[in-house]
Amino acid sequence: TRSSPDAFDAWSQILKEVENSYLVLKDFGEGRRIFVGREFENRGIAENRIFWMKGSGTYDHIPEKSMCDLYLDTHWYNGHSTTADMLWGGVPMLTFPSKSMAGRAAGSFALSMGFPEMIVNSWEEYVRRAVSLLKSPSKLNGLRKRVEDTRMTNPLFDTERYVKNLEKAFREIFVAYQKGKSFHHIQVNDALTMEQIH
Repeated sequence: TRSSPDAFDAWSQILKEVENSYLVLKDFGEGRRIFVGREFENRGIAENRIFWMKGSGTYDHIPEKSMCDLYLDTHWYNGHSTTADMLWGGVPMLTFPSKSMAGRAAGSFALSMGFPEMIVNSWEEYVRRAVSLLKSPSKLNGLRKRVEDTRMTNPLFDTERYVKNLEKAFREIFVAYQKGKSFHHIQVNDALTMEQIH
């Protein structure tokens, strides 16, 4: 599971501080619902504050996800495709990266999109930032608009730019191989942006 006692503590604190708020979680079945319900009940959160979202497979679930106001990422193992879906849907997020690669993906996404303010460094900051955003609709809506407005021009979703950079890397690797060089790290200067390509 991606959730942890620290995450349940943080989410519960946010729910307590933000009136009329709900937490949306993916429904993995009855056993998971019972376990999660117990965790929240132990922290004083009523069952009706948790909304279970069904769905997986091939249907377009991004419109459902984009109804959320704020995506609260998990610490030890980040959302990967879920994070990308949320950001593509225009939903701002908060992430508290861990030290593993799996726990830093969402932070990389945020930096790639130019949103370092979506990254926090502690559970306390995670709760404080979430509560501040959720209690300030103008601030949250402003962040959402920035996510939506930059979606098509940032490196995270610019597939053409990504392909050009990857091709450039492959060429550099091949040239080094032909010259008999060995190395473990290359840095590719960023290729054209979408505006420059079209």
